Amino acid sequence: MRPANFTNVLTVLVVSAVSGLLPQSVHSQPSEKGHWDANAVVRDQKLITEPIIGRWMQGVSIREDHIYFYGDIAGRQPKTGVVVEYTLAIKPTGRKIVLTENGVSVMPHPTALTWDDKWGTFMANIYKKVETIFHIDWPRALDDGNLDRAILHRVLDGVGWGTHPEFVTVGERRLLATADYGTESPEIRLYDPERLLQAKRTSDPGVIVHRISAGPFNQNVTWNGPKGQLICVQNIEHGKGWRLDMIDLAKAIRTGTVKESGVRMTTMTFMPHSELEGFRLLPDGRCLFAVATGTPQNVIVGRIEKLPPLSSPPGN
Repeated sequence: MRPANFTNVLTVLVVSAVSGLLPQSVHSQPSEKGHWDANAVVRDQKLITEPIIGRWMQGVSIREDHIYFYGDIAGRQPKTGVVVEYTLAIKPTGRKIVLTENGVSVMPHPTALTWDDKWGTFMANIYKKVETIFHIDWPRALDDGNLDRAILHRVLDGVGWGTHPEFVTVGERRLLATADYGTESPEIRLYDPERLLQAKRTSDPGVIVHRISAGPFNQNVTWNGPKGQLICVQNIEHGKGWRLDMIDLAKAIRTGTVKESGVRMTTMTFMPHSELEGFRLLPDGRCLFAVATGTPQNVIVGRIEKLPPLSSPPGN
C-alpha cells in the first residue's frame, strides 16, 4: 500500500479463475528499472466505475453474497475512508460505511477488511506513517453507515511497512496474515487474534505467531482456503506492476521463507505498469483486481490468458 497522497486512478479487474492456470511459476525481478517479463494477460475487458471512491480505491473483500470495495472518498477533505457494498454481479446496493467516529475521520486510508465467525471483523488503516488495526462491530457499522458505535478495539501495527490483515487457517487455528510492502527484509507475519485483542501493539508478546521471509511490494494478501494458498498481491517495482505470488502457507511456515522449493505454487506477472492494489476470487471462479491505472474507470471485467514469457518495457 503506497502512502495516501498517491494520485493515480485505481481499477478493479474481474477475471476468470487463475489458481492453477500456470503450472510453473515466473518470479523474475526486472532486468532493468521499469522493464520485466510477463507470463499472463487479461482479455475481453469491460470497464465499470465505482464513483464514490473513484481514483482512491484501495482494495476489495468478499463476504457471503456481497463485494465490498474500500478506499478514500473521492474529493473529500479532510481525507475520509469508506466501504461500499456491491452484489456479486458488481451492482451497487446503495449501502456504504463512512469511516468516521462521531464525525471525525478515523480511517482516512483503509487498507484491509476481513471477517471470521468467531473473532469478528477487522479493518486496517495507514495514514501519515501510522498503521492501525481496528476490531469492528460489522452489523452495527452497516446499520449505522458509520463507526460511531462500531469500534471495539484498536491496535498499532508498524512491525513492517504496510498493514492489511487477512484471516487464514493454519491447521485448526484461525490467524491474521499480513505482508510488507518494503524491500528491506520483507515478511509475511501471522498474528494471533486472541492476543491481538488484548494488545496495544502487534509487537506485544505473543501476538506474532509466525514470521516468513517474503518477496517485496506486497499491497495486500488474499486467502484461498480450499488450496491452503496465501496470495500475495504485489507490485513489481515501487508503485508499478501487477504480480500474484501464490504461496503454500503450510510449507512457508515450515521453511520460514517463500524461496524454498515447492513453497511458491504459482506466480503470475502481468504486462501493465499501473499499480496493483488488491485481488479476490469470486465464488463463480472469476477474480477481482484493484489497480491504479490513470483512467477514469475503476472496475474492469476480463479473463486471464497464460503467456510464454513476454517482455513488458516501460510505458506499457
